[in-house]
Amino acid sequence: MSRLDLIPFRQLLDRPVAPARRIFARAVWPVAAPIAAVGVAFVLAQSSLMQVFLGDLTWNQMLFGMAGYVGALFGLGLVVYLGYAAMASAALDVLHGRDLSMRRAWAFALRPSVVGTLIVLGLVTMLSLLFCIVPFFVVVPLLSLVLPVMVVEGSTGLTALRRSADLVRWNPTGRWRDSGFLQASAMLVTGWAIQYGLALLVQGPFVVAQQVWIARRAVGGQAVDPLTLAQGSLWINLPAQVLGSVATATAWLYWSFAFGMLYLEIRRRREAQDLESAIGRLVAG
Repeated sequence: MSRLDLIPFRQLLDRPVAPARRIFARAVWPVAAPIAAVGVAFVLAQSSLMQVFLGDLTWNQMLFGMAGYVGALFGLGLVVYLGYAAMASAALDVLHGRDLSMRRAWAFALRPSVVGTLIVLGLVTMLSLLFCIVPFFVVVPLLSLVLPVMVVEGSTGLTALRRSADLVRWNPTGRWRDSGFLQASAMLVTGWAIQYGLALLVQGPFVVAQQVWIARRAVGGQAVDPLTLAQGSLWINLPAQVLGSVATATAWLYWSFAFGMLYLEIRRRREAQDLESAIGRLVAG
């Protein structure tokens, strides 16, 4: 295929696998480890909150427990977003032929302007989900290229959000199969399928073990109230959370390369940098 030809979308779905496999060990663990650590803290906060609500405690203790739970939930969400940003930065470095450096990727994700943009992106996504869900399936594809825009173009804030929506709405041929919006939507569905499939694969045995533990207690005449469940199943929930974090980081590795390639392809088609370069070489010759 000529370098100037349009890349078929089915190839855009397949191509991320090879580079993702090549850097898997170096990229997944630096992202999965902090997500797993915060996830474990979240599980422990859930267990403590259950004790607060079901125990004979004062209002101050209940408020303190709720504050800890909300803080753990916010921390988990923020670290999840930052991990995805670091993964996107690493993937685009590889796509541009640079050496992989997860330290550099995390340095990008922790920039105040990037963190602020991610918070705005999360709020917009949550608001779209609250309005009867339908806007969610419009807003999320439109904003799916925010991270590649921030990494490559250096834009942040609302500028990055508008730039992503502008690129995704563009259609080079007018045919539905070349629509950036439909391609971004298809990549989101593919990424979600990979993520939930991996999560089910690694966490499924722990779910089965938890149900067996509950059944054994019920058959033995022991109580299976929410407090007992929260405390007694920690040995199941904690390793499940850790393995789930690895599955999430693995899916994000694919997602990062997929959306990075889609971003570069849309820009190539729209701004024709490669065509301009080819014309320049032809004229020079």
